[in-house]
Amino acid sequence: MTRLVIAGESEDVTRKAVQSALGSFKQQRLSYLTLTVAGQSPKMQGLQRSAEQLGITFRAATPERSAASPEARADAYLRGVCD
Repeated sequence: MTRLVIAGESEDVTRKAVQSALGSFKQQRLSYLTLTVAGQSPKMQGLQRSAEQLGITFRAATPERSAASPEARADAYLRGVCD
């Protein structure tokens, strides 16, 4: 099992980067991957569909505004996913 958490300063940039990355896998099965993206669920629904087509377990998490940086937000989500 591999867990990946993605959080960025801009939700739109994060969404576009993840969409591009998912598109690069072209029908590969990645059922060992759990992907958590910091962003509002309605904006992330397209990502969820793309991820699920690849066998990825996908989560959209509400951004942690109290964290000082994207790295701190990603750390907070990763702890929550791994606990």
